[in-house]
Amino acid sequence: LVSAAMESVSHRRIAVLFVQLACLLLGASVKPGASNSAPDMYLCSNLNTSYVTLSGVSLIQFEARDPENDNVAMTLVGKDQSIYFFSVVSYPNNRTAVLKQNSRLDADSLNKISLVLQIKLNDGNLNEITKDFDLVIVRDINDNPPEFQNLPYRWLIPE
Repeated sequence: LVSAAMESVSHRRIAVLFVQLACLLLGASVKPGASNSAPDMYLCSNLNTSYVTLSGVSLIQFEARDPENDNVAMTLVGKDQSIYFFSVVSYPNNRTAVLKQNSRLDADSLNKISLVLQIKLNDGNLNEITKDFDLVIVRDINDNPPEFQNLPYRWLIPE
């Protein structure tokens, strides 16, 4: 389940935030003897943000479903610029998290950012389950207005 909490931006977009959550569950690791089930999160979604989006804006909310209704904590795993531009605020009691933009995007210095949303579930009996989901790829798009040379254009159409 995803509820888009993104503010609509009517200005030109410089970067596209492509949220790609795998519809498959990736990399689940369960400790031996654990009878705890891993949480599910099925989603494929696109989300646009802009270089003018302010810091601290909530972009999207994630919800994990756990069969045993255990608390689920979500964290963002990434390198270098990944964590600088984005963060996740996790609410373990209701198994949700919100992806926030920490800083304005700079399309001149970014061509791609990959992030992983890591979900950790603990049933209180030391049975910890961890799953990783591929989350964000930021790509630059060309949104510059077209430039026309030698204006005005004129055509004659014989009839």
